[in-house]
Amino acid sequence: MAQQLPPPALIETWLDIIQNPKIPLYIIRERTKLLCYFFGSIELAYMYVEQNQFNHKKAS
Repeated sequence: MAQQLPPPALIETWLDIIQNPKIPLYIIRERTKLLCYFFGSIELAYMYVEQNQFNHKKAS
């Protein structure tokens, strides 16, 4: 059974969290681990959000 990816809005929030220096380090580490678990890298997570935002705007 294929694993379903989290919604792009949630991934975008996680990406915002790991860029925010005011967030505690342990939370940044956990979100980074989740992103790498789902996408393999932070860069691929950004690509996922970008592609899905484009598709959402296109569908509107």
